[in-house]
Amino acid sequence: EGQKVYKLVADEFLILDVSSDKVRDAEKLYDKVREAIDRFIEANKFKVMYTVSGGIVPFGTLGGDQYSEALKLTDFALNEAKKLGRNRCYIFDRETYRKFLRKREITQELREAMLNGCQGFAAFYQPVFAEDKKVPYGAEALMRFTSEKFGMVSPAEFIPILEETGLIIPAGRWMMREVMGKCNEIRKVLPKFRVSINISQVQASKSDVIQDISAEMQKAGLPLEALIVELTESDLLEQNINEKHFLTELRRMGISLALDDFGTGYSNFHYLSELKPEIIKIDRSFTVKAVADEQEYYLLNQFCTMIHNLDMKICIEGVENAQEWLKIRKLRPEFTQGYFWGKPCGYEEFMRKFIERK
Repeated sequence: EGQKVYKLVADEFLILDVSSDKVRDAEKLYDKVREAIDRFIEANKFKVMYTVSGGIVPFGTLGGDQYSEALKLTDFALNEAKKLGRNRCYIFDRETYRKFLRKREITQELREAMLNGCQGFAAFYQPVFAEDKKVPYGAEALMRFTSEKFGMVSPAEFIPILEETGLIIPAGRWMMREVMGKCNEIRKVLPKFRVSINISQVQASKSDVIQDISAEMQKAGLPLEALIVELTESDLLEQNINEKHFLTELRRMGISLALDDFGTGYSNFHYLSELKPEIIKIDRSFTVKAVADEQEYYLLNQFCTMIHNLDMKICIEGVENAQEWLKIRKLRPEFTQGYFWGKPCGYEEFMRKFIERK
């Protein structure tokens, strides 16, 4: 009584319950439906695995045109249940829906940016200092994106969207072109200046990124020793044939490899002997622990000794103040970067602060 069932499309149904607005009642109904289907399958000895996913949207959540709102929000809730592994129920959450809408809008803006010559994208540069600390040894190039609606969007938010949609491939090419051209300009002042670019697992596995790197270096007139390619530890765990080809070609060309975010993932040491990276970058999270805790500092010290014994160099990230640096410098890292030395900034600001001033 008080419930109606509507067939929407294919195997999707909507149950409208005007007798209750209690989420618990809807959850109980979902459980009954799923149990009834399970019994039916068992009784008829079906050999096919069926899952029943459900999304629950309380009436109080609906606003404006309740009909279109109900269709939109129930579709969202059902898809969330499927994302969580199917054969389960998901209760609509306004905050999760807000994030979903934001992600959808940012995704659309990123697509439009690609069609308009990467409008809204910028390359920022964070200085990397060597032992003498007088001039930057190089810089890590970092991608930034400014949305017309949301302003500057965090890389932690827009980079995963670029990777999910495959837009990281054209965005990566734009980044290479931008950064390599600027690096060539800086080398006119600092001839040994090097730039690091981050290559994602998507670029390495789904595009001819070696060809892209080679082409952009030639256009910029940049020598091989000016470039460092950074790969994260987690990306290396998902190697496929294309990625292995990428790493092999990288070595063949003589382009330096840096293993980024070391200490945040599995820290699988066989990568060190297999890939022979020139530089191991210690993540900020590792640095913070080492500065605050003697045991963590001891572990980092032992690790640094091992890396040096393997004839590799260390870059410690995330040094934010003089007190941290006093402790970190005793580990004898070849390179350091962090807010203590300089925050990421645009090219003109980077030139003013770190190049022209020197």
